[in-house]
Amino acid sequence: MDEGNMGYGGIVWHSDDIIKCEEHLTGYVEKTINSESFREIFLKDQNLEFILYNARNFGLHFHIVTHTKKTSTCQEKADLINFPLERVIKGLIFEDDLEGNAYVIAVPGTKHKEDIRLKLADILGIDRNEVAKNRIKLARKEILPMGIEYGTVHPILNLESFGDNNGGVKYILFDKKFKDNRRKERGLDDFSLTLPNYFPFSNHLVSMQANYADLFMILHTQYGSERVKAVDLV
Repeated sequence: MDEGNMGYGGIVWHSDDIIKCEEHLTGYVEKTINSESFREIFLKDQNLEFILYNARNFGLHFHIVTHTKKTSTCQEKADLINFPLERVIKGLIFEDDLEGNAYVIAVPGTKHKEDIRLKLADILGIDRNEVAKNRIKLARKEILPMGIEYGTVHPILNLESFGDNNGGVKYILFDKKFKDNRRKERGLDDFSLTLPNYFPFSNHLVSMQANYADLFMILHTQYGSERVKAVDLV
């Protein structure tokens, strides 16, 4: 996949064995490849093949997008793909400085009224005063799972990312209200994605697009309620 030959906006990569796409990006080339190639190229090396299997089993659509312009913020991505800002999903990773756990959060890319760290403290049963003491803070770069880097944070994690498998993540958290709304509204939301290091373009040039509620279902089915939760975040 040559970055220089990706069309005006890039390429939307579809697998041939899942349901038809709900939405199309203007200025992007659409390509459908067989499921084995799709799995091998985008999912296998990061142990994310379950994304394709679960989507197929539930009759859900997702696709991979390779862009020709790098982005590092939700606003940059929204401007690039012409999505409403709330449908460009912001990924956050916090760590508990006392317990040593990491928490991956996926929320709409709009500004939020309250510090999400305070909501996280409530969910974890931690006194909010501990947030002011910097107990809950953005995770250090060295503990980010799967080679994720800031500017491309997302909830699409493999099993090895979790704490009981020599990783550090305890929970993946989605916002319940937004999830319920997106289930009703349908359409696609944009998530960053981490690809193997051998790819000829950086992770700032890659997206996975799926409905927010659908991706929650895919991850929840794979990892269960003890790891993937819908809670009050925004």
